[in-house]
Amino acid sequence: MIQRMTALVLGIITLGILLLSRPAYAETWTRIVTSADGMQEQYIDIDSIQTKNDHVRLKTYWLDVTKPEDVTYAVTEYDCDRHLYRDIELNGKPHPTDWYTLDDDPLNQAVMKYSCSGQYK
Repeated sequence: MIQRMTALVLGIITLGILLLSRPAYAETWTRIVTSADGMQEQYIDIDSIQTKNDHVRLKTYWLDVTKPEDVTYAVTEYDCDRHLYRDIELNGKPHPTDWYTLDDDPLNQAVMKYSCSGQYK
């Protein structure tokens, strides 16, 4: 009986350690857009979306489908009213930049439209 209780306690402790060692956040990656030529895709982590006033901040990544191992990850902020964006982080490193227009960036345009419209809710 004592051996069974010991095994049960050790099992519970092991399970607790495993659960505590997992990240405390969820990630739900969703493809938002594919380029017109089908060669590029951009995804966002729905669970990372944060809104404040007219700004949206989220995790995103994009890739060239012919080289899926060359993924670029970013934390991007969108100014929904002014239709601007900036990358806060690139591949896990701080990347403070100025605001940029979305004029020549259809992938980012689609991400901004999706995230600023609240379609993810």
